[in-house]
Amino acid sequence: METYKERYEKAKKAKALKSLTPDYHDWKSDGNEIVGAYVSHAPVEGTLGGKSYNQYIFDTDNGLVKFSLGSAADNEIAAILAPGVIYHIEYAGKEEIGGGRQVNKFAILELGAADFTPIPDKKTQKDDKAVDQE
Repeated sequence: METYKERYEKAKKAKALKSLTPDYHDWKSDGNEIVGAYVSHAPVEGTLGGKSYNQYIFDTDNGLVKFSLGSAADNEIAAILAPGVIYHIEYAGKEEIGGGRQVNKFAILELGAADFTPIPDKKTQKDDKAVDQE
Protein backbone atom coordinates (compact mmCIF):
# COMPACT_ATOMS: atom_id res chain seq x y z
CA MET A 1 0.00 0.00 0.00
CA GLU A 2 1.29 3.44 -0.97
CA THR A 3 2.08 5.89 1.86
CA TYR A 4 0.87 9.49 1.89
CA LYS A 5 4.44 10.66 1.38
CA GLU A 6 4.82 8.37 -1.65
CA ARG A 7 1.55 9.69 -3.08
CA TYR A 8 2.79 13.24 -2.54
CA GLU A 9 6.10 12.51 -4.28
CA LYS A 10 4.27 10.89 -7.20
CA ALA A 11 1.90 13.89 -7.53
CA LYS A 12 4.85 16.29 -7.30
CA LYS A 13 6.70 14.45 -10.07
CA ALA A 14 3.56 14.47 -12.25
CA LYS A 15 3.04 18.19 -11.48
CA ALA A 16 -0.41 17.32 -10.16
CA LEU A 17 -0.29 19.60 -7.11
CA LYS A 18 -2.26 22.81 -6.61
CA SER A 19 -1.22 25.32 -3.99
CA LEU A 20 -4.00 26.28 -1.59
CA THR A 21 -1.96 29.16 -0.20
CA PRO A 22 -2.92 32.31 -2.11
CA ASP A 23 -0.41 34.94 -3.17
CA TYR A 24 -1.19 38.49 -2.03
CA HIS A 25 -2.01 40.97 -4.80
CA ASP A 26 -1.41 44.65 -4.04
CA TRP A 27 -3.13 47.34 -6.11
CA LYS A 28 -0.31 49.84 -6.63
CA SER A 29 -0.73 51.31 -10.11
CA ASP A 30 -3.53 52.20 -12.50
CA GLY A 31 -4.28 49.41 -14.95
CA ASN A 32 -3.24 46.69 -12.49
CA GLU A 33 -5.68 43.83 -13.04
CA ILE A 34 -6.84 40.36 -12.01
CA VAL A 35 -8.85 37.92 -14.11
CA GLY A 36 -10.17 34.86 -12.36
CA ALA A 37 -13.01 32.99 -10.69
CA TYR A 38 -14.29 34.28 -7.37
CA VAL A 39 -13.75 31.75 -4.57
CA SER A 40 -14.68 33.54 -1.33
CA HIS A 41 -14.19 36.55 0.90
CA ALA A 42 -13.83 37.06 4.62
CA PRO A 43 -13.83 40.14 6.88
CA VAL A 44 -10.50 41.34 8.22
CA GLU A 45 -10.02 43.84 11.04
CA GLY A 46 -8.18 46.93 9.81
CA THR A 47 -5.27 48.45 11.65
CA LEU A 48 -6.11 52.02 10.61
CA GLY A 49 -9.23 53.33 12.30
CA GLY A 50 -10.27 49.86 13.42
CA LYS A 51 -12.63 49.42 10.45
CA SER A 52 -13.09 45.99 8.94
CA TYR A 53 -12.79 45.26 5.25
CA ASN A 54 -13.05 42.16 3.09
CA GLN A 55 -10.20 40.06 1.81
CA TYR A 56 -11.14 38.26 -1.42
CA ILE A 57 -9.74 35.02 -2.86
CA PHE A 58 -9.80 34.42 -6.61
CA ASP A 59 -8.58 31.44 -8.64
CA THR A 60 -6.49 32.82 -11.52
CA ASP A 61 -4.33 31.38 -14.29
CA ASN A 62 -1.39 31.75 -11.87
CA GLY A 63 -3.12 30.08 -8.92
CA LEU A 64 -4.99 31.47 -5.93
CA VAL A 65 -4.70 35.20 -5.26
CA LYS A 66 -5.97 37.20 -2.29
CA PHE A 67 -6.51 40.95 -2.13
CA SER A 68 -8.64 43.67 -0.63
CA LEU A 69 -10.61 46.34 -2.47
CA GLY A 70 -11.31 48.64 0.47
CA SER A 71 -14.47 49.11 2.50
CA ALA A 72 -16.10 51.48 -0.02
CA ALA A 73 -15.84 48.88 -2.80
CA ASP A 74 -16.88 46.12 -0.37
CA ASN A 75 -20.20 47.87 0.21
CA GLU A 76 -20.90 47.90 -3.52
CA ILE A 77 -19.55 44.58 -4.77
CA ALA A 78 -19.22 41.89 -2.07
CA ALA A 79 -22.91 40.92 -2.05
CA ILE A 80 -23.11 40.38 -5.81
CA LEU A 81 -20.01 38.25 -6.40
CA ALA A 82 -20.89 34.61 -7.06
CA PRO A 83 -18.54 31.66 -6.43
CA GLY A 84 -17.14 30.16 -9.64
CA VAL A 85 -18.06 33.16 -11.78
CA ILE A 86 -15.15 34.77 -13.66
CA TYR A 87 -14.47 38.47 -13.13
CA HIS A 88 -12.04 41.02 -14.52
CA ILE A 89 -10.99 43.57 -11.88
CA GLU A 90 -8.91 46.57 -12.86
CA TYR A 91 -7.55 49.19 -10.47
CA ALA A 92 -8.38 52.71 -11.65
CA GLY A 93 -6.56 54.72 -8.99
CA LYS A 94 -7.90 56.71 -6.08
CA GLU A 95 -10.93 58.98 -6.07
CA GLU A 96 -11.45 62.01 -3.80
CA ILE A 97 -14.73 61.75 -1.89
CA GLY A 98 -14.56 64.95 0.11
CA GLY A 99 -13.22 65.91 3.47
CA GLY A 100 -9.72 65.03 2.30
CA ARG A 101 -10.67 61.35 2.07
CA GLN A 102 -9.91 58.98 -0.82
CA VAL A 103 -11.28 55.62 -1.90
CA ASN A 104 -9.84 53.02 -4.26
CA LYS A 105 -11.63 52.94 -7.60
CA PHE A 106 -12.06 49.70 -9.57
CA ALA A 107 -13.65 48.62 -12.84
CA ILE A 108 -15.22 45.20 -12.25
CA LEU A 109 -16.66 43.16 -15.11
CA GLU A 110 -18.38 39.79 -15.00
CA LEU A 111 -17.53 37.42 -17.84
CA GLY A 112 -20.52 35.58 -19.20
CA ALA A 113 -22.96 38.29 -18.12
CA ALA A 114 -23.76 38.92 -21.77
CA ASP A 115 -24.33 36.59 -24.68
CA PHE A 116 -20.95 36.14 -26.36
CA THR A 117 -22.49 34.97 -29.64
CA PRO A 118 -21.19 37.39 -32.27
CA ILE A 119 -23.84 39.37 -34.09
CA PRO A 120 -23.44 38.78 -37.82
CA ASP A 121 -23.08 41.86 -39.96
CA LYS A 122 -25.88 42.70 -42.44
CA LYS A 123 -23.91 41.43 -45.45
CA THR A 124 -23.54 37.98 -43.84
CA GLN A 125 -27.24 37.90 -42.92
CA LYS A 126 -28.25 38.66 -46.53
CA ASP A 127 -25.93 35.94 -47.83
CA ASP A 128 -27.39 33.41 -45.34
CA LYS A 129 -30.98 34.26 -46.36
CA ALA A 130 -30.13 33.84 -50.01
CA VAL A 131 -28.67 30.39 -49.33
CA ASP A 132 -31.72 29.37 -47.24
CA GLN A 133 -34.12 30.33 -50.03
CA GLU A 134 -32.40 28.28 -52.72
